[in-house]
Amino acid sequence: MDIVPKNKPNKPDCPICHGTMYHSRPNTPLCPSFLSWCNNYQHQWKKQQRKSNPKLFAQQAQKRRQRYQLKHGKEAIAERGRANSLYRLYKITPAEYDTLLQEQNGRCASCGTTNSGRHRFAVDHDHATNFIRGLLCHQCNKGLGSLGDSIEGVQKALDYLKRYANKINVC
Repeated sequence: MDIVPKNKPNKPDCPICHGTMYHSRPNTPLCPSFLSWCNNYQHQWKKQQRKSNPKLFAQQAQKRRQRYQLKHGKEAIAERGRANSLYRLYKITPAEYDTLLQEQNGRCASCGTTNSGRHRFAVDHDHATNFIRGLLCHQCNKGLGSLGDSIEGVQKALDYLKRYANKINVC
């Protein structure tokens, strides 16, 4: 009975870099004709192949995306992308977004419109603290962003509009 030391895995070494072998089919025996490399060398090899033939890799990636799209459907993929974006940007789930929209009665938190155009309502948040203030329609979100998300910017715009409120432009 052979005793394998605990610090060394019971796998052969990579003939190229002498790391632990990578084998895509672990239940089949390693044979000399089958290319089996360690993770490190396989990663380097793929990177080199991608650089040498980027068009081929782009085509393969496109085929993978198409197969995934056929299997899961466009709507499911779009919803997954939305969920990932909501979490990555604001650390909220789609359910939390929907709850926030229900609390606002399906309206923009600023102007009160129910129609956000072809866009969903945007998540308005404080950029310094990431505190979510509410959901805004596309126009209100753009307006606040243009004014620097500050009370001073909004006040300056309000003062400007008040200055010219009673003036009539005669051309």
